[in-house]
Amino acid sequence: MKRSLFAELRRRNVFRAAILYVGAVWALAQGIAQLTPVVDAPEWTARWFLVSAAVGFPFWIAFAWFFEFTPEGLKRERDIAPGESITRHTGRKLDVAIIIVLAVAFDTFAKSRGRTVSITIQPS
Repeated sequence: MKRSLFAELRRRNVFRAAILYVGAVWALAQGIAQLTPVVDAPEWTARWFLVSAAVGFPFWIAFAWFFEFTPEGLKRERDIAPGESITRHTGRKLDVAIIIVLAVAFDTFAKSRGRTVSITIQPS
């Protein structure tokens, strides 16, 4: 049975990896924007970071497509039997990482606007 491309992207956690990448880039860009005046960095520093992040995005997506995290480390997706795949478990870990990265990005963004945000994460 042939899977659709969308279903395969979801199964391999490519969408989650993309959201994590964008959130991390956003948080880092906010931090760079706040730090460049403090350290007298050139104006083009933030622009260079965003361009390099845009260039790196397709490589990140390809990495998410071809590799899978396993208890033994990174493995090629084709070397793992479908029954042995733990993408569902690693997907949950990616969800936690996404929430943390987006919380930091939102907090940094809010602080740059002069607002204070308090975020409390309680273990389940």
